[in-house]
Order: sequence, then structure tokens, then C-alpha cells
Amino acid sequence: MAKQRPEEPKPKKTLLMSVTEFFKGIQNPFRNVKSPLENEKIKKYTDKVQGMDKKQGRKLLAGIVGGFLLVIYLILVHVYSDRFIDGTIINGIDVGSKTPEQVEALLEKRIESYTLSLTMRSTKAAAEYMEEVQSIGKEEPEQSSDGAMEIIAPVYAAEGDASVKQMSTSSPDSAETVEPVEASDSDTSVTDSSKPDESVSDMSSDESLADTTTAEEAAAETADKQQEKISDEKTPEEKSKESQDVAYNDVVVEKIPGTAFDYTYIPSGEVAEIQAKQNPFLWVIGKLGYKQEYTVASATEYDEKKLSAKISSLVEADTEKQTSPTNAQIILKNDNTFEIIPETYGTALDTEGLIKLANKAVKSSTEEVNVAKEEELYEQPVVMATDENLVNQEEALNTFLNTEITYQLPNDETRVLGRDTTSQWVSLQDNGYYYIDEAVVADCAANYAAGLAKEFNVLRDTRDFESTNAGVIQVDCDTYGRVVDEEEEAAKITEELLSCTSETREPIYSMNNLERDPRLGGTYVEVDKCDQTVYYYENYELQMASECVTGTETNPSRSTPTGIYSIYMMERGRTLRGAQQADGSYAYSSYVNYWMAFNGGIGLHDATWRDDFGGSIYWYSGSHGCVNLPYWAAQELYNMVDIGTTVIVIDY
Repeated sequence: MAKQRPEEPKPKKTLLMSVTEFFKGIQNPFRNVKSPLENEKIKKYTDKVQGMDKKQGRKLLAGIVGGFLLVIYLILVHVYSDRFIDGTIINGIDVGSKTPEQVEALLEKRIESYTLSLTMRSTKAAAEYMEEVQSIGKEEPEQSSDGAMEIIAPVYAAEGDASVKQMSTSSPDSAETVEPVEASDSDTSVTDSSKPDESVSDMSSDESLADTTTAEEAAAETADKQQEKISDEKTPEEKSKESQDVAYNDVVVEKIPGTAFDYTYIPSGEVAEIQAKQNPFLWVIGKLGYKQEYTVASATEYDEKKLSAKISSLVEADTEKQTSPTNAQIILKNDNTFEIIPETYGTALDTEGLIKLANKAVKSSTEEVNVAKEEELYEQPVVMATDENLVNQEEALNTFLNTEITYQLPNDETRVLGRDTTSQWVSLQDNGYYYIDEAVVADCAANYAAGLAKEFNVLRDTRDFESTNAGVIQVDCDTYGRVVDEEEEAAKITEELLSCTSETREPIYSMNNLERDPRLGGTYVEVDKCDQTVYYYENYELQMASECVTGTETNPSRSTPTGIYSIYMMERGRTLRGAQQADGSYAYSSYVNYWMAFNGGIGLHDATWRDDFGGSIYWYSGSHGCVNLPYWAAQELYNMVDIGTTVIVIDY
């Protein structure tokens, strides 16, 4: 009998294989019919069976993965049952995934090397910065070389808003009132230019080289000036920021080791209590960024008195070395401009507050504390450079100082009343606050007007006259000259300054008829009593000359008075009469063809009743005070002069 071969193990059937064999075993009675519908149904059914197989496979896989993740989650829950969730911070230490024992060890190790670092404002830097701020505008002013006289009133200081008192901020010699020098009656001043120039010194070349500034020094000086200019152009915001940066960034770090105040770690079980309160099932939130901080206050122990004593002994806590803050304020610089200087923060601090802050840091084992930015510990300035009132006041003050009154003075001189003078007219309170006081400005303006009057007023009752025959002589006249109207000028100055109106003008005069020309403008009638001649000049050119007869010299009541007059009346065909007597008749009555009155009832006229003129007739047979002329001379003169023509009667 033949030995049979052992049967091969049948492959394990799958669900798909079983379904396939089932369909293969079904005898289709219509197998010989080629029906597309039949083929389509078979394919659809087959696909459905295959899809069911895949879906079940995915469900099975999902179940396996879910189960695996659940196992991992439960394992981690078990792990975190005695560990801290990630993101847990105790006394500044991230203790995530650590056991309470490990945390206790970390805390103990940290305490052993603990050092409290206090970042504090530098007393030295604060003092230097304050000195720098307070020195703004204190450079020596350049000396003026023009030699122009300025009448400078002092700065006024007010106590509060009540009484105003006078306080000079300039040296007594800084302003000088110059009185006019009258070398002669023509108001000319003589300068002695014969003296050698004392400003030129005999310097050897070696000395000159020794005093020469090197290129490096010149460059450094230029850089300093540019930096100062940049500083002047800073906005109030930039000034305040700079001041804040100095306070916050110019710092010193004081380190106090824990051993100085017996800082030790004392386990108290609080760490374990914190961990026990955490839910290990929430360990996943730590992986998602969970953060929770705890402070174990009882985990450390230290001597508070020793810590307080250590902090009190710091240089920064020494009140004698601290600098108090200063408010931003407006200052008057040496160049006579106003500028806001920034506030300074200083280093004056609350020592008790600092001790409390240090205790808080030590209890939480915080090693670094930036005290410099703890504003509540430091005294703070009240007024900042950005204060709107301060900024507006600076603008108003500088606008006031920018106002200029340019005076056109005698002898073609000009003078400017500007900031060099008006800066001293600004009022200053005891607290350093500058402001414009209208009453003070008016008072200073009155002083300035008085100075102008003292320098330029000229009053005369005689004047120079260049006569035809006797040269320059003195002639009596009514008071004339140049007089500043102090009241009106002071009011005008006050109005212009308070309204910030710049102007070019002359001072306001109450009288301004000063004539320096000894020929009085070149057009006049000259009556020479000594020579008994009348001259008429027009534009300095002689136009007519004639003998005359003046008043009777031996009779003072009939003498022609000397002086300077002007024609005020001109008339043709007038009868001149003397005083009316008791019987109604007149002392005299004379008809004249040409009448030119210049001094009351005295005038120039023709005298047809006379045959002779000139000589010594006037001594005994002169007129009643008038100036008698031949007919032809009176006619010519009448046609040449006008109302207002000057008449000068001289006697020498």
C-alpha cells in the first residue's frame, strides 16, 4: 500500500476568503447569459464586503491606540501622584516633575548660597546729574564790544503773589547811565584818539605759541558746543526721559549674603502639602503651559533685625549722602533766554519701605530686586518738564524777550531795547518761578524812559548864530530843544512789550526843535543892530541887504529887543498906531505899505517918512521898536519871505 503524503495545513480563512468561496460555490443559472446588470451587482456586493472589513479594522486599531494612551495617561497619573505638575513654581524655582523631597533639597541648597542683590539708584550719578542740570546756562557770557549804553533795571522777585521787592541779579557796574557831553553848544562830543591802543600787547612768538589752542582742544571745544546746542534743542519729553533714564539706569548693586542675617532653610511640610493638593489627573495641563507660583514662607528662617541693620548701613540709605529730587523749572540763561531744565529724581528714599521690600524678597527667596524703579520708595519730583503750564510759560517768556524796540536817536544813532535789558524786567518768585508782572514792566519802562531823557534831553535859552559881520555869537531865545516825554514813552514801551510788538521808532518827545545848525536852516532875516543892516538869506545864500533904522536905543521902552523870532503876520497897507491917549488920539499913527510882524507889535516895514537909514540914527532918532526899511527894501523882502520865516535880531 502506497504511503500517503501528509496533508498540507490549510491556510486560515479570513472573512473575505470565506465570502469569496461562498460566491464561487453558488451556481448561477444564468451563467451563460452575459448580463451587465449581473456583473455590476456582484461587483457592488463584493466592494461592500471589502469596505466592511476595512472599517472593522480601523475600529480595532483605534481601540488599541486608545487603550495604549489610556495606559500611558494612567501611568503618568501614578507618576504625578507624588510629584509636582509641570509649571509649578515654588519660591522662584520651577519644581515640575519633582518630588517634594527633591524640592526640599533644592530649596535648602539654594538658601545656603542665597545672596540678596538690591539694584539701587547711584547717589554719585544722581548728584553729578543734578549738578549738570543746575549748571545749564551758567557759562560766562561773552562781553559786548559795541560799547552801547544800556539802561538795565534789576530783576524783581515776588514773595508769593503778594508784595513785590527789588532784587538785582547783575553787578552794579553792569549798567551805566551816560550823560551827554557838551563840548560846545552844538552838542558835539570830542573823543581823544591820540592815546595809544592799550589793547595791543607786546607778545613774543614763544608766548604766542604757548597760548595757542591745539587742534585737538579746538575740536573738543567745538564738539562740546555742538552737544550743548543739541541739548538745548531737546523737547520736554526728551528731557524728562533723560532724567528718568539717569534715575533708573545709573545704578549700583548692593549684595547682602544670606549668612549676614542667618538665612537658613527649615523644612516645614508645606512643600508636601502643596503637592498633595494638586490633582495628578491634571498633569496634562502642565504640558500645555500651566503656570502656578507658590511661596513657602515658613521654609526659611532669618534674623530680621540683622537684615534691617544691614540695609540701614548701606551708603544709599544714608540720608546725608542722598540727594532730594528737584522739580523741572524755567531758568534764565546767561545768553538771556529762558529754558526749561528737567526734573531730577534724586536718591532720597524711604528706608523703612526698603526694609519691608527686602523682607518680602528674602521670605520668597527672591535674589534680585530692582529698587531703582520702585517709585513709591523714592521721593518724586512734583513738576515735570512736560508740564503744560511750564511749557506755555517758557514760550510766553521767550516771546516777551524776543520783542525789540529799535530806537532812532539823534545823530543817526540806533539803539535796541531787547532781551539784554528786558530779561531783567521779568519777575521771579522765591520758589524760582519766572513770570511777567505788568506793574513791574511798567515800572522798569518808566526807569528806561527816564534814562533816555537823562541822556538825550537838551533845553536851551540861547543858541549859536553865525552872523554876517561878527561870526558865531550867542543869541537869546525862548526855551527850545529836545525833551523826551517820559510818561508817554514809558506807556508806549509797556504796551509794546506786553503785546509782544517789535517796532522801529523815535522816542516820544514833548519837544523836539533842537537845531544844531548855526545858520538855522539857511533861510532867515538877520537884523544887525550894530551895523544897522537887514540881511535876507535863502538856502544859505544872501538874497538882499539894506540899511535900516531900529528902535531908539537911548529909550529902553523903544529899543528893538534881540532874540530869535518868526514872522507871524504879513499885511499890505496898514496903519500903525501907538498907545491911545486920554483924549482918544494915538501917540503916533503911521501908514506903511508892507507890514511883517515878528514880535508882538514889532515888525519889519517901509518908512517912507525917512530920508536916511543906517549909521547912528537909531541911537537918538530911532523907531518905536520896529525895523524901518526903505520902500524898495521892504517891497523886496515882503515878496521873498513867508509866514514862519525866522527873524534874528542881534546886538554885539
